Amino acid sequence: MQAGGGDDPLRGVPFASLWPKDNATTNADEIRIAAASLMLRKGDEKGVATLLAMRDKAPNDRAKSWIDVALSAGYANRKDWKSVVPIAERLSAAYPDSDNAFSTHVFALSLSGRTAEAEELAKKRLAKKPKDDEALRALSSNAAKARDYAAAAKYAEQLVDELSPTQNDYNNAAWFELFAGNITHAMENARRATAEESQTSAAALHTLATLYAETGKNIEARDALLRTLDKSRRDQPDSSDWYVLGRMAENYGVRDAALAAYKRVLKKEDTEGASVWELAQKRLAAMGKG
Repeated sequence: MQAGGGDDPLRGVPFASLWPKDNATTNADEIRIAAASLMLRKGDEKGVATLLAMRDKAPNDRAKSWIDVALSAGYANRKDWKSVVPIAERLSAAYPDSDNAFSTHVFALSLSGRTAEAEELAKKRLAKKPKDDEALRALSSNAAKARDYAAAAKYAEQLVDELSPTQNDYNNAAWFELFAGNITHAMENARRATAEESQTSAAALHTLATLYAETGKNIEARDALLRTLDKSRRDQPDSSDWYVLGRMAENYGVRDAALAAYKRVLKKEDTEGASVWELAQKRLAAMGKG
């Protein structure tokens, strides 16, 4: 495992920094700390309790920060965002220029329901660094969490229009523009997100399928949905796919099939906003079955 994180001192795998290759001597506590960070990497949540118990025994502040990085990842896997917040605050205070610390902090605030604080934090960073992609991603995602889809789309569009966007950035812009009602621009970004087949994600293909279905292009929607299943290595549609199938059925005028499909879209327990379930509920309401 490589410790390097480029310009960001907190990017990389915690274990690589907690267990340096040139460490000639060590003690039992350092072994337990390093092992616990690996446990979290493998999805074993016992690592959280171990790291909490061992943090004060870490040999220096740098090691404590890497324990915090590992803990924040462990709590994030549980979707325990409230527990991430104080850890992220410590990391941000210790490394104010770290992209990783900022992203962890702002998303933890947003996903724990403190969207106003998340917006303030991201806007302060954007004022300091006007062309900062992490700040724009945070503002866009946070606005979506607050269900301000016009703002979510605005920040996403700014990122893809003015900076160096990733395919995921194009996909997020397309998705938020769908919710904001800007279908034409959403379709443009969805196509950009799926322009390179080898790097295209299943999420981007699902966005493309959804937009084709929204615009009545059932043949294209079916093709994109099949590509979604193939990319996801699934034989059967999942909850989010049923929305596309419902929209296609509605386009064909098969009302009962559309209603049945929309009702198979499950409400997740997350709080991120801009969910497929929300789209399905709007269609059910429009069809008089909300």
